[in-house]
Amino acid sequence: ARQDWASALGRLDASLAAERALGRPAQDIGATRFNRANVLVELGRLPEAKAELEACLGLFEGNPAMQAKALGALADIFHRQGDSPQAITQERRALALCERLPDPADRAISHNNLAIYLEPGGAPAALGEAADHQLAALAYRLAAGLGQDLQTSLRNYVIDYSRARAAGAEPEPPRLAQVLADPAFAALDQWLRQRGTDPAELQAAIDQVLAQAREAAGP
Repeated sequence: ARQDWASALGRLDASLAAERALGRPAQDIGATRFNRANVLVELGRLPEAKAELEACLGLFEGNPAMQAKALGALADIFHRQGDSPQAITQERRALALCERLPDPADRAISHNNLAIYLEPGGAPAALGEAADHQLAALAYRLAAGLGQDLQTSLRNYVIDYSRARAAGAEPEPPRLAQVLADPAFAALDQWLRQRGTDPAELQAAIDQVLAQAREAAGP
């Protein structure tokens, strides 16, 4: 919480030493190693963090929730290193796991990150897919009432509108019906149906968030 990453790393290393001295199975100390990898990222030690996360993937076999987190963390490392194709590949793997799990917050985070990783190339197809994933993240957050995470989506749209206006354009986010009709978003469609969510009401809520973003972006 204090962002004292060097001290955090020292304590995690001490925790690992204690767990190993106690003879804990490798799988049981995977969570500590995962936390250690995240601290290594904050310290800029990306190759070490990557190696730790790759080891964690094997340790988390049979635990799709933790595997998804490790894949998402790997995607972030590749993104920081400027390797967009690998960042996209790993985040797609993370999303596929998240969609097998019930937590809408994790699904939304993965959609949001994938949108970010798809944007740098600038190809129309990639930008279109990024917009779809960004909307999917917003849909999950609105339908599940994830208020704090919703602010993340709002900020992202404010940035999008600001950048577009600076370039003399105005973004046109996809409609929810368009996204739900895409087989790639079948998990979102099924989740909304299971909740009994009215797509028209959800679209109206989406429109309100987009209106806020346009206003916050300024002229």
